[in-house]
Amino acid sequence: MRAAKRADKSIVEYVSIMKAIVASAVDGEGEQLFPRQWNHDFMRLPIVDKAKQRRPKVTDKEVARIIAEAKPKYGLMYALMAGCSLRIGEVSAIRVEPYSDDHSTISPDCRTIHVRKSVRHGVEQAPKTVNAVRDIDVACELANAVKRFIAGQGFKKSPYLFQTSSGQPVSSRNVLRDSLHPILKKMGREKCGFHIFRRFRASWLRKNRVPWDLEKMWMGHAHKDLTDQYAEQLREDVKYRREWCEKIGLGFVLPSNVSQLSQPKRNRFISRKAA
Repeated sequence: MRAAKRADKSIVEYVSIMKAIVASAVDGEGEQLFPRQWNHDFMRLPIVDKAKQRRPKVTDKEVARIIAEAKPKYGLMYALMAGCSLRIGEVSAIRVEPYSDDHSTISPDCRTIHVRKSVRHGVEQAPKTVNAVRDIDVACELANAVKRFIAGQGFKKSPYLFQTSSGQPVSSRNVLRDSLHPILKKMGREKCGFHIFRRFRASWLRKNRVPWDLEKMWMGHAHKDLTDQYAEQLREDVKYRREWCEKIGLGFVLPSNVSQLSQPKRNRFISRKAA
């Protein structure tokens, strides 16, 4: 992995997966078959220095340009990630169907996204953490764009908001390869992942002094102390949440290719001259 120039964090994550696989092997009594005491120094496992970790960031103008350069479907995905702090797996799992605790859905007015699932390798699964199960409020401008997008889709093969031609949820790897990375290259930026949009949203929430409880709810982060648990009822105050959502806005200009998504296609009638 060093020869392949993998980052320290990546190496640690890969090793963690290997350790989890070894630990998962148990006998009929639930005892580990291969109990081990890992020696990280002997393994020469790198120590992750958070101060030196690579965390690419984007400005509001760069977010708007990325969205404008992308195809409308991908542009709307990026807008939802940057404007609602969604992870790529979470935005891929959104379905256009009635509310259910078993699936991620979007409200009929498109003002609330109910995150209940995440997509990984084309399969729905539980979100990254327990706190990732949340309701996210959507600014009116972005909600209207989502409405127009939904109106222009048939959803005949599956209810996924963003789906492939076969009706499956979009692949994050394909979106990176076919859309985000080419756009970043055109902008003169190095390759990076979808987390640039969540970082942008987090900084925008903090810059606008959004209440700590709402920030953590929208970002899907954990409670820090007992006071956070006591104030949890604020999360159920939809009016309060939406007031803050509209107050701070998106933080970027929604490009015309997203804000003016096409309406449902209509059959063209060819006029014929009377004989």
